[in-house]
Amino acid sequence: MAAQPRTENAAPATLGKFTVTPSDGAFRMRIETEGGDVLDLTATREQIDVLADHLDDLLAETEEDDEAEEDED
Repeated sequence: MAAQPRTENAAPATLGKFTVTPSDGAFRMRIETEGGDVLDLTATREQIDVLADHLDDLLAETEEDDEAEEDED
């Protein structure tokens, strides 16, 4: 099932799973929603690197928030 375009007011779909695999000098990303919609993308090494860095930064920020909340309890 192909991923459907969303409108600005639509609720985001929930991530079911995703995979990233090497493919012909690039990477293939497959993102599936819990509802079964699939989005297949090709990404460069640089794009995957930026994505990984951004996710790492977000995780570090939320980890700091989680630790601050635990300290308040």
